[in-house]
Amino acid sequence: MTDSPTGPATDPSRLLARVDRERNARLQAEALAERGMRQLYERQQHLEVLHGIAETANAALSLDACLRMTLDQWCRYTGWPVGHFYLISEESAGRLISAGEWHLNNTEKFSAFRDITEATTFERGVGLPGRVMETGRAVWVVDVTEWPGFLRARQGVQLNVRGAFAFPVLLGDETVAVAEFFSTEPEEVNETWLNLATQVGTMLGRVFERLRAQREIERTHQLLLRASREAGMAEVANGVLHNVGNVLTSLNLVVQTAQERAAASRVSHFQRAMEMMQRESARLGEFLTHDAKGRELPGFLARLADILIAENTRLRSDLENLARHCEHIREIVVTQQGASHSLGKIEELDPAQLFEDAIRLNADSLNRHGIRLERSFAPLGRVRADRHRVLQILVNLLHNAKDALMSVERSKRGIRVTIAPHEAVNACLSVADNGVGIAPEVRDKIFQHGFTTKPDGHGFGLHSAALAARDMGGRLTLGSDGPGRGATFTLILPLARPILP
Repeated sequence: MTDSPTGPATDPSRLLARVDRERNARLQAEALAERGMRQLYERQQHLEVLHGIAETANAALSLDACLRMTLDQWCRYTGWPVGHFYLISEESAGRLISAGEWHLNNTEKFSAFRDITEATTFERGVGLPGRVMETGRAVWVVDVTEWPGFLRARQGVQLNVRGAFAFPVLLGDETVAVAEFFSTEPEEVNETWLNLATQVGTMLGRVFERLRAQREIERTHQLLLRASREAGMAEVANGVLHNVGNVLTSLNLVVQTAQERAAASRVSHFQRAMEMMQRESARLGEFLTHDAKGRELPGFLARLADILIAENTRLRSDLENLARHCEHIREIVVTQQGASHSLGKIEELDPAQLFEDAIRLNADSLNRHGIRLERSFAPLGRVRADRHRVLQILVNLLHNAKDALMSVERSKRGIRVTIAPHEAVNACLSVADNGVGIAPEVRDKIFQHGFTTKPDGHGFGLHSAALAARDMGGRLTLGSDGPGRGATFTLILPLARPILP
């Protein structure tokens, strides 16, 4: 039996109801997709901000540069015209002072506000920065002109700011700085920005932590340098600390990258998929074959599996990099210890191995500055020398060669290290660069105590190296065709056994 033309299958009211249901379902799906796309876009913007600030933090050579670039990126993201940092005073841990770093899209318009801000300090709990410092949390002010706690508005000067937002830079539970931003109109609270600011504050806290560690390394370095000068160890100590510091910086970046990748992992998507399947467990087969979301689930899980495998591969690569950096630190320390144990002892030594040890101590610095290293080692046998003193000299020469190349185009920077015979009884260990060269009037002074061509030099390294070479029965020489023509320093040491004709 079939339905009549006017039966249930062709009832207009039922057809319209069905059409309405399908249209509503489609509208809901479109709204859901639109909301998902909007959230994805916002998330992408957040990731770009975090990535940009992370790159800024890692690349900045100073705290001032890091703060300034962070202000610029945040203001570019929010569209707010004013950004500024307060720092904890070194004289009083409970007081905030201006860091002097700003983002101003109109310097003249906000000059009065900048002057008042830089002249104002805040105690804990006082004003906008002080409240952030006290609570350790971000503070939002819709309109500072209507907020009694905004002390800078009491100066009787037109400041041209209304909305305000500030967040702490945290090192653990300690507030080490406060970032504040201002708009020219009242602004309602933006929870997204508050959440993002928390991540930025933590990220910048790592910069402060790294700078503290660098200051501690520098303090230790200075103590070691002062002591090592008396024992002829200054250059080796500097090379060890410098290269360990470089490796630690690289290691810190690997750790931070691994942390960020773990935090951004898609593994939570797998959890949500499992939760969906558990909810539909009673009708799982029907759900996977007839439901729109269910039909997409197998493909989604397959794509997710590929993503998780890629994440795992990247994390394993990060762990391999960590292991490699740790091994590099161990090699640097072992090399230095081996030289220290032989201090003052004349031995028969392989000159090629001495060069390789010195190169290892300088490797990170040379690689970081894009310097190409070329070796040419003639097989001469062994030399008679003090291992530590030779290492001190070669580290010094390689470091100086690197400095001489800093004004040379990166792709053209090169150092050539050679071992060659000299008069059948000596070996020449040479370090040649294609850097700035040395003027004739400087060549005669280069080994004098206290003479230096570097703005931050102490005039000790080459003088000490020349004395050490003389004490070992050798000498240190310099050759250069003048400015812009490079330089060659040569350490001449006696061979343990003369070269037979």
